[in-house]
Amino acid sequence: MAESTPQTGDEMHTDVEVMAQELVDNLVHAVRSDGLMNVLSGLGGQQDKSQQTKPDPNYYKLTRGDVDILLDNDYLAGKIVEKVPEEATKKGWTVRVSDDPKDSKPFDETMESIGLRQSMKLAHTWARAYGGGAVILGVFDGAEDMSHPVNTDNIKGIYWTIDADRWELTPKTWYTDPWDEDGNWGKVKTYLYTPHNTDATRGLDSVKEIHESRILRFEGRTVPKALQAAYDYWGQTYLQRVWEVIRRFHTNSQMIENVLHEARQGVVKMAGLANKAQTKEGQEILQKRLLILSMFRSALKVTLVDKDNEDFEDREIGLGANGEAWGHLAHEVAAAADMSMTVIWGMAPAGLTSDDKGGRTNWYDTVETVQTNEYSPHILRVAKYLAAAEQGPTGGIEPDEMEVHHHPLETPTEKEEAETQYMHAQRDQIYLYAGVLRSSEVRESRFRASGYSNDIVLQEGAPSSDPEDPPEGTESIEAAGQAAEAASEEEPGVQPQADS
Repeated sequence: MAESTPQTGDEMHTDVEVMAQELVDNLVHAVRSDGLMNVLSGLGGQQDKSQQTKPDPNYYKLTRGDVDILLDNDYLAGKIVEKVPEEATKKGWTVRVSDDPKDSKPFDETMESIGLRQSMKLAHTWARAYGGGAVILGVFDGAEDMSHPVNTDNIKGIYWTIDADRWELTPKTWYTDPWDEDGNWGKVKTYLYTPHNTDATRGLDSVKEIHESRILRFEGRTVPKALQAAYDYWGQTYLQRVWEVIRRFHTNSQMIENVLHEARQGVVKMAGLANKAQTKEGQEILQKRLLILSMFRSALKVTLVDKDNEDFEDREIGLGANGEAWGHLAHEVAAAADMSMTVIWGMAPAGLTSDDKGGRTNWYDTVETVQTNEYSPHILRVAKYLAAAEQGPTGGIEPDEMEVHHHPLETPTEKEEAETQYMHAQRDQIYLYAGVLRSSEVRESRFRASGYSNDIVLQEGAPSSDPEDPPEGTESIEAAGQAAEAASEEEPGVQPQADS
């Protein structure tokens, strides 16, 4: 056997360099080509602990029973589910008709009489809680049963509304025609309605098949298309994504509660305590002495100690990091629920702007988006059914154009209303002088029987005012505006706001 030749120092150094280069090459190929890594520290590589954080496929999925318990007992879950529907419906809405300059609001009374607002609020609540909810419309159109589509040519009226959650409505049939004129291909055609609380006296003692044209459908949070069948083609509860955050918050709150129970401790110093504790007789003496101390503190609010052999003091234990953790988790709950601190906690966040104006603005924007995208289409469908009814508000004549106007979520103060009307007066004055508007259009549009309006309704024909001369009364409008500005500047207690 041939003897191996010992390597020289240079050869050994070369081999080490080759091994090191191979190690680097292996590490580089082991990570993503679009990522960064540090070979020496291991950050970004396979040995980086943070790289092992992955989505958990075995996350806990809330059941229907879990949601029932949370809604019945947990205040955070209740707010997350109920707050948006409450805000979206509490001020109500008006369906306005384009060819009705008097703004008579023909549909408002009928919609209130059939309980539409309350039913939509509950249906939206069930959608956020369980992933789906609906309003069933009692449209009387002469159909043999509710499985047939609404016959708009024979509607007598809408007599009632009932709210239902997704567990009461199961999709049964589907639109299968790709060339459906209404674009319903692939959507649910009829549902099986199985009420939770069967009641023969109310006619709810059997399963009913209901056509989708008689249902206003609200969906929960959108789920991936691959999972839609698992949700019976409804949405997901809004509590699923926030559940883990809620659980951590309540756990931390319980820890703080335990700390508060033990936040104040009485410390007793006794001469020869260690020796007394070693004998049975001494232990009995200590127990009796501590019992007497506790009784005096509880009953008389005083503590008696031996001047020479004892000492007593109260020690307070602070919350420490628990209090700070509570604040962080409170913000995390608000972020997960997509709600401002003011809305979900009733308190403004700490910082330079303590009124949370930005948070409230974002919250109202969110609610207005829900009103526009989810409520308005349903309201218009009901309005069209009512308009088609011979005994309906419009006598069976459907208006050319109808719009849903949701009432403002915020109620302005008297000062804010006066400022808004003054700005409108200035703008109207310019349009009157330019001949764009008639004075009758401004008067009838702004000062309606229902109250002041921000909208102008144009009349047929061109304005007849002479644009060369200011309309009569514009000087008084300008003078009134200047007086209002002067009064606002002199109002006591009003300080100019700094730029945020």
